[in-house]
Amino acid sequence: MTGLHYDSGLLVRAAHGDRGAWQLHERTLRRGVVPVVTSPVLAAAYREIDDAGLLDRLLTGCSVVDFPAVAAPAVGRLLSRSRSDDLAAAALVLVAVSARAAVATTRPAALRRLAGALGAALPMLELATG
Repeated sequence: MTGLHYDSGLLVRAAHGDRGAWQLHERTLRRGVVPVVTSPVLAAAYREIDDAGLLDRLLTGCSVVDFPAVAAPAVGRLLSRSRSDDLAAAALVLVAVSARAAVATTRPAALRRLAGALGAALPMLELATG
């Protein structure tokens, strides 16, 4: 495992001031890990929040990466294979699996299903309900 990617659920919870999301983020930074947020995940998070102040603060400690157009066919095939319509989650899984990274998530079952459709293992840190 070479890094940590955040899913949109974690970003939304952080934007709402969730203590568990912020504690995970702070522990990650203290360990010298720069969390990764893909642009589709970021778009999905912004769709769910009204005030971006806390999210913008969290993002200052993250690496926000564009999702390359050349990866679009692979995302489409993954969505078809997994029978999912969650574009952001599919993009996240593809990027994290390629990077051999873990994902901090609020929805491990959905990500596990997508990773399974790839035939890949995906290490996850589940953010507890809080």
